[in-house]
Amino acid sequence: MSYLSVHEDARTLARQLIESADRTYLEDKHVVRSMEFYNAIKNLMQRHDCNAFTIECFEFCSSRLPEEWDITPCVIHTLFKDQNIASACEAGLGALLSMRLLMFIAKKSSYLGNRFLREPNMLVINHSAPGIKMNGFDKPGLPYQLGRFVNSGWGTKSVVRVMNNAEKRVTAVRINPSATKVLLLKGRLIGSSGWGPGQAGLLSRSARKAG
Repeated sequence: MSYLSVHEDARTLARQLIESADRTYLEDKHVVRSMEFYNAIKNLMQRHDCNAFTIECFEFCSSRLPEEWDITPCVIHTLFKDQNIASACEAGLGALLSMRLLMFIAKKSSYLGNRFLREPNMLVINHSAPGIKMNGFDKPGLPYQLGRFVNSGWGTKSVVRVMNNAEKRVTAVRINPSATKVLLLKGRLIGSSGWGPGQAGLLSRSARKAG
């Protein structure tokens, strides 16, 4: 496949993503670059028969290649999860296994996030990699916006407005590094942020240990 055809395929994917979005906060050319990155990763996975994806974001960013190429992996994680492919940051085996379990049982895309306990019974899960198909792989996707991960305007990420969704129940799972224990939390959404030019976020309350 020639470079021109690869670029045109990325432009088509970018246009579909942009036209389906509620709003886009970065230039179209940056979304195209992200789709070129997405296609490269997808082709590598097919070549090596992979069924999950992770990338060490800190090391990748420190190489300065993302800045040179105008890319981050944020939207790739969203797209893969919506296709029932586990996809996580930082070579996170615990996150990948947790995601695979959740998606296998629930038949839904998942939200990848870092957890912070802000006060008793309130857990903040914050990241730039939500799922759009969090109501189910066979259900319509959630409304989403495309944002810029980097303040200078590049690095495509998706943002969903979870508080506008009818489903407010949340299940959070994490597997320990040795894959010998599972932390399972149940709760309900009480707020979210990121809709607009801000950062993605998700809040759940009344989370409790269940196993």
